[in-house]
Amino acid sequence: MGVALNPYKVLGVKEGASQREVKIAFRRLAVRYHPDKNPDRRAWSEEKFRQVYAAYETLLAQLERKNRRQSLQERMKAEPEKPEEPYFLRRSDPKSRSLTILHMLLNGDKEDAVHMFQEMLREHGVSVLASFLPRRDFLDCQFLIAEALEEKGNLHLAAALLRQLVEKEADRRYPWHYVPVVVEKLKDLYLRKLPRSSSPEQALKWYEESESLGLSAREKGRVAQGKAEAFLSLGKIGKAVRHFREAERFGNASRSLDRLRVSLSGHL
Repeated sequence: MGVALNPYKVLGVKEGASQREVKIAFRRLAVRYHPDKNPDRRAWSEEKFRQVYAAYETLLAQLERKNRRQSLQERMKAEPEKPEEPYFLRRSDPKSRSLTILHMLLNGDKEDAVHMFQEMLREHGVSVLASFLPRRDFLDCQFLIAEALEEKGNLHLAAALLRQLVEKEADRRYPWHYVPVVVEKLKDLYLRKLPRSSSPEQALKWYEESESLGLSAREKGRVAQGKAEAFLSLGKIGKAVRHFREAERFGNASRSLDRLRVSLSGHL
């Protein structure tokens, strides 16, 4: 799997940028990197243009999702009478319950959505949503339920669901346009949030899981440093030193790396 680029960084906009800001950034970069503007570096410019266009599509889709959710909420507030509830809310078969979870998530009812999902998880296993929802509904629902679980502190399950989503899309000719955002969230879990709450042995497993996600040089340096810290905690000094030296080669200067250097000073 190639490196999944952060669409905000590619376009040079802040998270939460408006649709207008995204479009302006895209137009500016599309002109800069257009192959016709860079005849001497055509392969490079084609790759940069592809990255910019992919980032633009990803952020537009994200904004459309946000607008759809806001529109739905505003419409529901504006309607004086309660609309007829969807058919699946009255049924208890697995597909209807899966659609109900998505409905709850889109309406901000995360607590009940998580509760119902956990019930279905016990009955049908981790592939429950993929088993009973069409692909587009599955992708939306799996991503949103993972976000809700992460907010509740269930990081292990959130990571497992995001990982499953990425793996299911990996071999598709036209994968879901939101996959780069999912990969960034998964990296954040593997490289920061999960190791913080894990034993050194488990932290090493999270770092190893991250290595198949297409890490940047900086992220590889973070993995090397994390492994060095874990091995130091386990008393495996030789391995700690080896990974510390690897982290240094990536050039990620930080206070935590300086502290690690002090801890290993007698062995370097």
